[in-house]
Amino acid sequence: MVKLVKLSDQVKLVIEFQSKLHFIEVMDIVMIEKVLRKTVVTTKDGRSFETYISLKEFEQKLPDNYFFRTHKSYIINMCQIMRIEPYSSTISSVIFKGLKKGAFITKERYKILLEMI
Repeated sequence: MVKLVKLSDQVKLVIEFQSKLHFIEVMDIVMIEKVLRKTVVTTKDGRSFETYISLKEFEQKLPDNYFFRTHKSYIINMCQIMRIEPYSSTISSVIFKGLKKGAFITKERYKILLEMI
């Protein structure tokens, strides 16, 4: 299960994994990554939450004015980007504020991102 809920002035993402409900403030999410069969939600304080929910379902729930699908394995929070740098001829690396871990963005998705900003 994945659900967006508004609690007072905050919007939280609620995900269920192994009989536990995790309430994560949406703007604290840095990226969502597909790793093998699991999906990992990483927050700006470095915490990770695992689930079996698809990236497609996350894409449908999260606000698209903040979250962007950069690659078949990544959704990122555009507010958390520090920089984007070349990785190869077809892929760039997205570097986030305060995280050692990054994400990839394809050349095609990079062009779309540039049009959005």
